[in-house]
Amino acid sequence: MARLDHPLRLFPDASINRIWELSGELEEAIRLPQSREVQIQLRNQLRQASDLVPTSEIGNPLRFTPFIQAGEMNYPLGAGIYLIQSEVGRCCYIGLAGNFRVRFFRNDHGHYSENNSTSSRHVIRNPDSRVLFIESYTQNESNDEMLNRWLSRDEIFWYYFLRTFPDTNFVNSENNIGLTSDHGATPILGINFDDATYAVYR
Repeated sequence: MARLDHPLRLFPDASINRIWELSGELEEAIRLPQSREVQIQLRNQLRQASDLVPTSEIGNPLRFTPFIQAGEMNYPLGAGIYLIQSEVGRCCYIGLAGNFRVRFFRNDHGHYSENNSTSSRHVIRNPDSRVLFIESYTQNESNDEMLNRWLSRDEIFWYYFLRTFPDTNFVNSENNIGLTSDHGATPILGINFDDATYAVYR
């Protein structure tokens, strides 16, 4: 499904339009970057808009979304937004990728790699997990200079749109939603209490 083609984007509801509008504002605030306080305020507004989504009227939001059979060659080389879903714990992980195949299968930190240390590992290692492509960009969209801005805004939109639906329990860190290589991240200090060592991650 190409960018912006998902049928649920056209659902006539003010809260969905508000989430889309705020998604653009948050993408810009992360990219420029604006103050941390502005980003927190926008995420609060997105949660408020998300709480108003008429989930019972919409029904299953993933009913139009194709899922990908296991196997590296089944994953396209284009960009887009994906969802990893598992019935075990009813957990979900949402992500963005400039290249689906690389994001899932690269040897260092791909989702299917043994080195995967992201929160997606809590979902994808369940035997019943499946990958759904919410938006698969066309090749032209995947090559566009606006790619990272689109990916950021789209991930923000889908996270806040889906977060209040029943059985959608995200394991993502909310503060990471919308971050791409074009966006600065928040430094993290990791501490190992067992041996009293620490490390700073940019």
